[in-house]
Parts: sequence; C-alpha cells; structure tokens
Amino acid sequence: MRVGPLFRVFFYFLSAIPAVSQIVPLILPAGTVLQIKIEKRIRIKGVGQQITGRLLQPAFVFNKEIIPAGSEVIGHIERLSLVNKQRRFKAILNGDFTPLRNPEIQFDLLKLPDGTTMPIKTGTASQLGMIAPYGKKVQARKKKNSFIGTTFERLRMELFNARQEIAIEINSQPKWDRLQEEAYSRLPYHPQFLNANTRLSAQLKEPLASGTAVIAAKDLEQIGVPPPDTVVTARLLSTVTSNSDTGSKVSAIVSEPFYSADRHLILPEGTRLFGTVVQVQPARWFRRSGKLRLRFREMELPDLIPMKNRQLSVEAVVARVDPIRKLTVKVDDEGGMESIAPKTRFIAPAVQMFLGVGMLDETNKNTQSQNPNRLLRTVAGASGLGIVGSIAAQFSSETATGIGFYGAAWSVFNHVVARGHTILLAPDTPFQIRFGAAHE
Repeated sequence: MRVGPLFRVFFYFLSAIPAVSQIVPLILPAGTVLQIKIEKRIRIKGVGQQITGRLLQPAFVFNKEIIPAGSEVIGHIERLSLVNKQRRFKAILNGDFTPLRNPEIQFDLLKLPDGTTMPIKTGTASQLGMIAPYGKKVQARKKKNSFIGTTFERLRMELFNARQEIAIEINSQPKWDRLQEEAYSRLPYHPQFLNANTRLSAQLKEPLASGTAVIAAKDLEQIGVPPPDTVVTARLLSTVTSNSDTGSKVSAIVSEPFYSADRHLILPEGTRLFGTVVQVQPARWFRRSGKLRLRFREMELPDLIPMKNRQLSVEAVVARVDPIRKLTVKVDDEGGMESIAPKTRFIAPAVQMFLGVGMLDETNKNTQSQNPNRLLRTVAGASGLGIVGSIAAQFSSETATGIGFYGAAWSVFNHVVARGHTILLAPDTPFQIRFGAAHE
C-alpha cells in the first residue's frame, strides 16, 4: 500500500503551523490609562451629572488594538471637592467669591465606533490640561554674515513665534467660550464649567477582556532596540519634577506598538523603560521656570519575549510632552524640558497699568470738573476686584484709582515677579521618547 503522498500532505500542513505561535488573552489590565478629551464645554451642575468624552489614544495589548481612538466614554460626577486654598485665595483677591469645586469624574460605559457598548469602571479622572494645536516654529532662512542681518533675522523669528503662541492660546478653546469665561470671571458669583478640549486621564479599576489573539513567530522576530531617532509614544509610571534630586529613578511604559517601515513589529505595547534624572533646576523668581532632563538607559520587553532577550541597554531621551494643565513644555534636542511662559502674560499688566494711570489722570481732572468718567471707573474697578470693584469705584475717583492700581500691582506680581512654573510630570503623563539621540 502506498502512503507516501498522504504523509507529504500531512507534513505540508504541519509545516504551515508556526512553531512558536502563542495564544494571548486580549485583556486590558486594571491600571490601564484612558486618555479622554471633553469635546464640548459642560456646565457643572452637581453630583451624578453625566459627562461624555472621547478617547484620544487607542488602547493596545502587545500589538493588538483593543479600543480605537475616538471611542465614546460616558461617566458621571462622583463628587465635588473643594479647590486648594492657594487657588481659592487668588480667586478672592480677584473679586471672585464663588465656592469653587473640583468635579471628580468616573467613567462607566464605553461605546466603540462600530456601536458596541462595554461597561467599564474607572477611578477618579485627573485633569492633565488643555489640548491646543501646535504651532509651527519658524527657523532662520540662512545664516547672516552681518550683525544687522543676524539681529533682523532673530527679531523676525521672535515676532513670528510670538504671534504663533498668541494664536495657539486663543484657539485652544472656542472663542465664544473664552469670552463667556472672561465675563464670568468678573462676577463675584458665577457658574463653573468643564472647558472644551480638557484632557482627562482615567485608570481602569477592573480588567477589560476582549477575546484572544494568536501572536505568530514572525511578529516576534525583529523585536528589539529601535533604530536611532525612532520616536515612540509612552506614559510615565513615576512622579518626577524639576525639584527632584539628580539621579532619581524614573520609569515609563510604551503605550502604542512601534513598527518598521515594512510593518514589522519593533516595540510592543507594555515595553518598560528605566532611567534617571540627569539635570534639574527649580523654578525661580521673575517667572523663571524649572528645568528637567531625563535619560533612559534600560529597556525590558513584555513577558511574551524569552527571558534571555528581554533586558536590553538603550539610549533614549524625552522628545515631546503634551501641555500640562495650562503649562506648555518645550523640549530641546537633548531631552531637556523647560516650561514656556506665553508672551501674552505681559498684556494684562500693561492694560491694568494703563487703566491705573488713566484713572489717576481722571482724578486730577475731577478736582476742577464735577463730571466723573463712569465708564473708566467701572473698567478700572473691574480690573482689580471684578464686579465688586466696579461698584466700589463709583463712590469716588480716589477709590477707583486705588482699586485700579491694586489690580495692576497684583497682575505685575503674578505675571512678572512671581516664581515660574515647576515642571511636574505625574504618573500616566503621556509623552514621546526618542531613541539613540542622547548626548553627554
């Protein structure tokens, strides 16, 4: 009996089965971070109020996308907590006596783009900041040989970049919302809002299962250290600030898989990076902000990789950090981070000084005339203590002048003299890491 052809068919199918393929459960573990964007401004009404947002970044397990970006997340306000005393004190100094509250938001439901709904349970979401468009920085056209040419080119770049910063700040939320917010801020009591483009970070409290997947051997072949100048998306696992000690340990985890140009997997989700703080400078007076630089030198691949190949040496630095609260972080080529104060901070002190001087001039005129400028008094009072200041300013020119200069002095201190921002990178802060670009 001839059995050769049957054996050949059997061995053909056997050879088609990957030798080291692995079945992987697609489970987002507890602690997985969801980056959420609030699309429309929401008026905060009370506990139990529904809050809706959309996922900014997809969620992965190894190299499989579990939750696509744009998925809708629905939650509620769990409680309203008091803001810190420093923020409350500053609000009172500006004539705002609203009992400010921080909404503590939890998310309960996930809606995928295909209409599938999945119950979820997250911890209290933290507000990471506002999502603003990134402006393109202009570079020098070419090197100038003359002093005048070099100075002119530098001035051109500074003016263009300053205009870009102003445009970015204006466009970070809808203009009508900004106008209303400014008007409300002048009232002694006003409603509170969760602004459009607010970015929230919420951790899953329970695992989220989405079936299983087979990871083929070919998907593991090229995993390792990425080529130089590769930029990957990650999130921080530890807290680090510009007040940290040099040499402090810092760790991060890759949140999106990275592929080569021919679509081979290089770094899977879950890869961990370990590094240290190599440079710090605390914030100083006169708005000189803190500085921070990290360097990552070790990498640990996920558990699917054999143990002997998991621990690797790398050279990597921070490439970009998204805006943190209202703080824009500039990153240089060596990974040094520094908060950038917007050029617009000089506008408010200049305007309020102008109002104070104008009110002083009006006071001198009123010694000879009995026709007070009610509009100027109203504006000068509002610049110092909001609506309360506007009302008080109507009693006399001297009162209006005093309130106007009070507002100017407070504005100059807050925007020019006070300490700069401390860079604070909290756990779950999203950022990008560049490999092979560190320099001593």
